[in-house]
Amino acid sequence: MIDSFTTDTGIVNAIVILAVANLTATTQYRAVVQSGACAEVRSATATITVDPTSVGGSIAGSTNVCTGT
Repeated sequence: MIDSFTTDTGIVNAIVILAVANLTATTQYRAVVQSGACAEVRSATATITVDPTSVGGSIAGSTNVCTGT
């Protein structure tokens, strides 16, 4: 079977949560489960979308700025 997943990260035993941090690009995950001699079963893909870092602006002049507007 050919797919676009290029990195396999093994997870020992069964866990409920896989914590990831410091992603810099949109990343997809899926589980591949196998028990004994049974065939592998692949889960649906979960996508974590990483948006670009926002860039703040500046306020200049004598304009009033009110909270919530």
